[in-house]
Amino acid sequence: MTRQKNGAPPHKKNPSPCGRGVGVRAADHPAYDKTRPAPNTPAKTLTLLALLALALPATGKTCGTVVYKGKKTNIPCSVAIPNGKRPPPPKPTSNIVPPIQLPGDPPPASQPAVAPAPAAPVATGRCYATLTINGQKRRIQQHCPLLALSPLAPVAIAEPSGDFKTRQEQHKALINQLAAKYQIDPALVHAVVSVESGYRSSAVSGKGAVGLMQLMPGTAGDMNVTDPYNPANNLEGGIKYLSQQLSRFQNTEQALAAYNAGPQSLLRYRGQIPPYNETRQYIQRVMHYKNRYQNDWQQHIK
Repeated sequence: MTRQKNGAPPHKKNPSPCGRGVGVRAADHPAYDKTRPAPNTPAKTLTLLALLALALPATGKTCGTVVYKGKKTNIPCSVAIPNGKRPPPPKPTSNIVPPIQLPGDPPPASQPAVAPAPAAPVATGRCYATLTINGQKRRIQQHCPLLALSPLAPVAIAEPSGDFKTRQEQHKALINQLAAKYQIDPALVHAVVSVESGYRSSAVSGKGAVGLMQLMPGTAGDMNVTDPYNPANNLEGGIKYLSQQLSRFQNTEQALAAYNAGPQSLLRYRGQIPPYNETRQYIQRVMHYKNRYQNDWQQHIK
């Protein structure tokens, strides 16, 4: 082996401060002791924190300290987790920008909590639909919201005169007598007769209603009316039927709706007046006649 001029052995790389040669496996190094345990993880972590703390500036906010080789060093918050816990996520901020409070402005008044207005009840009725299920048609029923009703045209009625007045004079005594028997306002009965038949005992509607009070065959049978063309029989059955509807619904307009469209129509719409324009116009006209007979037309029914 040749020696350099200064007697040093051939060139070798200097070992690192930790005693390991660069490019040499630690296990092959002469100073490596296989019987010595490897340094534990906490020690490595402590060393790393200490080196980071020494490398970073000492100024600024610190988040704890570390002792390394007897020296206490602050740990910058940029490399440490305070108290070993991650900070909570920031709370979401509101998109509403508060008004600017200028000097001299009065303090903002606290706004009392306003309770939401209760929702208006939705009028519902019975809706029907026919479905074909397994080749068989079935009629189903469900509650559905009622559509807004269109306004009715103003009522225009003329004061009794001419033939109308003559027929009214012919039947008004019997009408007043039967109204008293069934405890109904005679003005209401006269209003019904005025709208239904115009006091014509021979009147027949396109649907088969007959007589002064336009009784349908089924209603006439229920009221034991043997001859619906007979004014006395027709008036007795019609006033009796109207009395039943007034007792049942305890409301004049609902009773009139039942008289015109049948009581089932109100049950179908949960006690409300059905949205049929014909029934609505009928109620409007009868109530208009009733109000006139109770006030400025009283002489026509007495």
